[in-house]
Amino acid sequence: HIYSLNSVLLCGLRVGAAILIMQKFEIVPFLELMQRYKVTIGPFVPPIVLAIAKSPLVGKYDLSSVRMVMSGAAPLGKELEDSVRTKFPNAKLGQGYGMTEAGPVLSMCLAFAKEPFEIKSGACGTVVRNAEMKIIDPETGASLGRNQSGEICIRG
Repeated sequence: HIYSLNSVLLCGLRVGAAILIMQKFEIVPFLELMQRYKVTIGPFVPPIVLAIAKSPLVGKYDLSSVRMVMSGAAPLGKELEDSVRTKFPNAKLGQGYGMTEAGPVLSMCLAFAKEPFEIKSGACGTVVRNAEMKIIDPETGASLGRNQSGEICIRG
């Protein structure tokens, strides 16, 4: 909910972008609209990314205008991200992490930066400006190192 409001609607309005909104998602009308309006940026939620990845119809449409695919609201995972990447060969693809209570974006994929970085497939990016994040052991409160599972603590 906050993803669509902040990352799609408000950001689009801020830069004067045309915004294409469907009342209900269905794969064929979606693909027809993407092709007809030559959509360049696709901020999709994971169920739509999954539908795109699984649909054999995607190859029948010209989606070469898409240069960026963003996903948020839930993790995609490496396999799903890699699968949908093949459907949009001209696009950078990445994920972000956030939550309504946090204002909402906490991390974002650096593939979308002015000077893009290579990213690890399935990752949700790096912490955004004005936010701090660490992973702690939920039982001891001690900070954990890289690639260790724990509880996310945020501030900002």
